[in-house]
Amino acid sequence: MSGPSTVPIRVGELLERPELEVTAVAGQVGLERIVVVPRIQKPGLALTGWPEQLHDQRVLVLGATEVEYLRDHEAARTVGIPTLLASDPAC
Repeated sequence: MSGPSTVPIRVGELLERPELEVTAVAGQVGLERIVVVPRIQKPGLALTGWPEQLHDQRVLVLGATEVEYLRDHEAARTVGIPTLLASDPAC
């Protein structure tokens, strides 16, 4: 590999790059979406329903802390996830 790819890039192409160590957790829907903004979005407070720092078209990255928080807090699942999706993330 000659170097990191630049946008635009298909979401499915990101999953094919083992060095990124990313996993699709919601199936195959959306793998043809195109990433046009080369920035990630860590959801942080958006999981509590506070979306002011969310930016559209970014790649959402949920780490172990966010996943554990979602697992342990029903309100985060019922309010936070719809808040994240309303920001129109690339994936």
